[in-house]
Amino acid sequence: MNNHQTRVLVTRPASQNKQLCALLEQIGCHPLALPTLVITPLAGPELNDFTAVLAQQPPPDWLIFVSANAVCHGWPFIDAQPTIVATTRLAAIGQATADALQQRGVAVSAIPEQQFDSDGLLALPAFAAPLKKRIVIIRGRGGREYLAEALRQRGANVEYGECYSRDLPTAGATQLDQWLRDGAIDLVTVTSRAALRNLFALANQDHHESLKKLSYALLSPGLTATAKTLGVIGELLVATEASDAGICAAIEQLTKDID
Repeated sequence: MNNHQTRVLVTRPASQNKQLCALLEQIGCHPLALPTLVITPLAGPELNDFTAVLAQQPPPDWLIFVSANAVCHGWPFIDAQPTIVATTRLAAIGQATADALQQRGVAVSAIPEQQFDSDGLLALPAFAAPLKKRIVIIRGRGGREYLAEALRQRGANVEYGECYSRDLPTAGATQLDQWLRDGAIDLVTVTSRAALRNLFALANQDHHESLKKLSYALLSPGLTATAKTLGVIGELLVATEASDAGICAAIEQLTKDID
């Protein structure tokens, strides 16, 4: 696979894929943007549970943000709670999430040093023994239970603050099936479990075997298990760091190894 000819499917949401596409072009790849995820902020009655969690007293000891989307859609409501802003410590699951918080002028007290996922966060001293600490995980609706369960096992009182949904796009299936039918995709970039699952949901069942044989560039090690569960047998690359640049570095290294 020569990176000057590599056609890379970019599955990030439309509002977040421009930087990755630009970086792929810089290393000579041809990006194919096809979002497999739509981020929709919760509104009206759907937000009642989120605002109720924020209003509870005493304020949380920790807010854990699991994505930059959690910051984008959750922070306006958190910022309206002066007690939380003044007293609650903030944790970010990765550098992009931490950057989103810092751009809003707030300090991040905990971020994984290397492994930017739930296990990396759980390895931090701050969460080694969070006995009786009130922790609110800011996330999208219906996310994984792993982080909350692990913190509860360590004695924390954990709640969710859900402020957005991750939905299947209503468009893109026809284009995806055409690319798969024509063999027009060499590699797929994936930045979340939901995006990977939705990729298979969008594709016609007849093309699932083709999807399974493709190579994938994954944002974090935790995504490898999801890929294997879906039956992927192609090469699984893990980003050198949890960022768009890290994804591109992994792709570039693959092409160098093959050349």
